[in-house]
Amino acid sequence: MVSTPGNYAWLGDATGTYNCLAYALGNYSSWDWPWGLSNPDTWKADTYLKSKGFGTSKDINSTDVAAYEIISYGNIYSITHFSRIAASGYTNAKWGNYELLQSYGWQPYSANNYGPAVKKYAH
Repeated sequence: MVSTPGNYAWLGDATGTYNCLAYALGNYSSWDWPWGLSNPDTWKADTYLKSKGFGTSKDINSTDVAAYEIISYGNIYSITHFSRIAASGYTNAKWGNYELLQSYGWQPYSANNYGPAVKKYAH
């Protein structure tokens, strides 16, 4: 799952109560994936996050941690995952029904799973 084996630290137990998008938005009490069984394209993800008060940035390589809170992953046609920027160089993410984990780097996921970072979102 992660691009570098062992690149994660446990933060919370597995639960199906909330998912990656809910966690990124600060919601720990319900599942949040308004696209049903489909993955949104980047424009749908942008629209949804904008309705929640988040603007977007196309510069995924910016190191300005303070300005951004959420990262989307996948590709422009299929966003598969969201994480929350935790600190300089770290991201926290709820992995579906699995645990809440912290990873080093803003691009911690392998191309075969969640994929690369697509956009960062500022609140």
